[in-house]
Amino acid sequence: MGSSPGSDRWRRTLGVLGMATVLGLVLACGGAPALVATPTPEVPTARPKPTARPRPSATAPAEPTAAPAEPTVAPVTDLALLSVTFSRGLAEDQSPIDPTDAFNPTDVVHLVLEFAGQPAQGVFAATFSWREQQLATAEVDLADLAAGTAAQTYVSFTLNHEQPLAIDGEYYVDVTLDGEPFDSYTFGVVPSPGDLTATINEIVLARDVTDDYQPVDPTTNFAADERVYIVGSGDFPVGSLLRTVWSWGTGETDTYDIGPYTESLESNGFWFYFKPETDWTDGAYEVALYLNGELYDTYGFTVGEVQPLGEVVIGDLVAYEAPTGVFRIEVPENWTFDDSSGDPQLLMSWEDPAGFAGVLVAMYNNADTMSPEDLQLYGEQFIATVLSESGQYEIVDRGAQDDGSFLLVWRATVEHRGAPVAARGLTYAEQRGDKLSVLTLITEDDQLEALWEAGLGTVINSYKIDPAQPLLP
Repeated sequence: MGSSPGSDRWRRTLGVLGMATVLGLVLACGGAPALVATPTPEVPTARPKPTARPRPSATAPAEPTAAPAEPTVAPVTDLALLSVTFSRGLAEDQSPIDPTDAFNPTDVVHLVLEFAGQPAQGVFAATFSWREQQLATAEVDLADLAAGTAAQTYVSFTLNHEQPLAIDGEYYVDVTLDGEPFDSYTFGVVPSPGDLTATINEIVLARDVTDDYQPVDPTTNFAADERVYIVGSGDFPVGSLLRTVWSWGTGETDTYDIGPYTESLESNGFWFYFKPETDWTDGAYEVALYLNGELYDTYGFTVGEVQPLGEVVIGDLVAYEAPTGVFRIEVPENWTFDDSSGDPQLLMSWEDPAGFAGVLVAMYNNADTMSPEDLQLYGEQFIATVLSESGQYEIVDRGAQDDGSFLLVWRATVEHRGAPVAARGLTYAEQRGDKLSVLTLITEDDQLEALWEAGLGTVINSYKIDPAQPLLP
């Protein structure tokens, strides 16, 4: 690379990257029938269990009152949408009161579509959803609305709920008109003002848990027939939701929730456990913990015999040149080299033989000029492909570099020699002439800065591409 990842910029980046089900009833203006969504099943083993959710009930908003018949505004056949508003309340004419798209967990959610004039026909349907879960849906027929003299018509849909909504940013409403997609609108749920700040105090993996949420026999290595418990505590405002995603097998995951909490809880204990229906097989696994829709952290564990990682040793750097001369790089002389190249890609790597550290070079022919946005997308796709079998990963920073490359910083829990490793990676996507290159450095998460200073920074900055040379012999 012509410049470092860059030393100063990367150090600043590293500093800020430290570790850190709702039943609903939708009401449509005009008294349309409502459907109740099926909630996500609660976790039978998690304590405390969410409060049971009774089937909600509500009355439909009042029909608009017809105004005196002088002079009436002629119904229109073409719909002219004036505005779309989420709000906490509705006026008598269904216009929005207290507009917002960031609701508190106990708020009623209204979606209001404002149209010019008095539309004469059209059936609107609105479906409220939270992530992959459909909460409820309802429809309103414009032909059923009373005619009047107003210069505009408000069509409203309301999400009522007896239990708090989960704190999350991924709610949306899909609206259709006469069965065809009309538009989709998003909103979020945030903690109520003055409520607790959601925090997690500590997390421990263990073989069991006591009635007062204390871990029993903490460990990260389990037997094939054992349950794996994740035990923790924290402060949780109303609406908080804890979620675990367990990655096991070949691309298989299981997801379990606790919440949304119906009251504020301080220093509250919680736990989850998981074991496949059949016993575990020896190997490395991980569980990802989410708090209010955001990844909090991932925790690796193993089943069976595990060999501890050795220390990463960066030997003297020696120059390596690809067989065709298409790139050059300096690498530690003691690292193991692998060439998995084959048409249409060049793929070479160097790996520390004892510890966890490596450098990967992937290169392709590509005559199309790529923008920084194209390089970013390509780098993200490359990372997703490389880490597709490792379970959860996260891109934690990204940015264009002075030399024209695009840097993506990521972290993941990966399996290495039968053990889970918390990994940090730097992936540089760059184009030189008709050569598209992806250079990746990967180390243990907590060793990256030290290893960069110990010589891996020199390795990365020594990488040079000669686009005039052929990709493969």
